[in-house]
Amino acid sequence: MANRVLNDRFELLRPLSTDALGSTFYAWDHDQRRAVSVLELTAFPTWPPAVARQFLSDIIAHLNLHHPNVESLLFAGQSAQGRVYVVHGFLDGVPLHLVLQRLTAQDQVQRNAIATSGWCMAP
Repeated sequence: MANRVLNDRFELLRPLSTDALGSTFYAWDHDQRRAVSVLELTAFPTWPPAVARQFLSDIIAHLNLHHPNVESLLFAGQSAQGRVYVVHGFLDGVPLHLVLQRLTAQDQVQRNAIATSGWCMAP
């Protein structure tokens, strides 16, 4: 079975996680020749065109924002099926939920600092 490709560019290779907002995939960006993560927003199966345009406009406005603890947003689009998706660089490492599980009770201050720092990673 062939992998899905979004925007003739992002090849979805394997699922990473699914939550209430949508599904995150490990993907390959054929234009940039690099690994990326793609969040396909499935909370709303189809978006009214005006809502999708506004959401994508807001996301695109944030493309130039950078934070040292968050991977940069690279692209936002809408699939042929009407699902909105956003693309981030892929960080290969330990998922945040595992880092928090490994901390002992005496590390509660560090656990709270990590959980509220804005640093995140798909499991």
